Amino acid sequence: KRFSHEFTAFDTKSNGNRSKLQGLGAHAGIDFMARSVQGTEESAISPELGLKGNIDVTVEAETMDLHTERVSQPRHSGNSVRKSLMCIELKTGHNQNPQNAHMGQLALYTIMLQVQEGSKIVNQTNSNTTQTQSIEHVTGADGGMLLYLNQKGYNAVHVEPGLSDIKSLIGQRNVVANETRKASKPRGITLLYEDENKTRNSEDYRARLEVH
Repeated sequence: KRFSHEFTAFDTKSNGNRSKLQGLGAHAGIDFMARSVQGTEESAISPELGLKGNIDVTVEAETMDLHTERVSQPRHSGNSVRKSLMCIELKTGHNQNPQNAHMGQLALYTIMLQVQEGSKIVNQTNSNTTQTQSIEHVTGADGGMLLYLNQKGYNAVHVEPGLSDIKSLIGQRNVVANETRKASKPRGITLLYEDENKTRNSEDYRARLEVH
């Protein structure tokens, strides 16, 4: 309940204001408020990246960078409020310490959502006028929320993958895909008969073994 009061606008006891979502390590913190739930346990498939998975929760959120000056420049600079679709990865259990595997999983879901929904607002020309204006479209967020829950409370952190993180994760994906392809090839011993009409007891029976 405390999480919904603090981070969601659709809770009846929420004040509707954004709350600080703490970053982890090199991941920057943000002001965050979930305005609506767009999906739960959705199957995510990205042919472009060769990835698939199930996103626990997708929310439409309002976010704002806590610091305008950052080591790695954000794709959306400044301190303006941005509406975007954000993944929330839920983890239950006693251990609430963020783990690298969980952050990697959330990072992949984040870039999959960006590929599907886009990652920035593009200026488009209004057909009714000759003016170019920004057409509001809710795109994929730069990061996601990793949420640990247990009977004692919760721990929510913001994970925003950088370019080096994405390269590393896609590289690991390529290694797994290559090894899986190799493992799918037939292996073992193949018994090839030179003449299908010959029987095993025939004097003319000859066979050739091929070892893979």
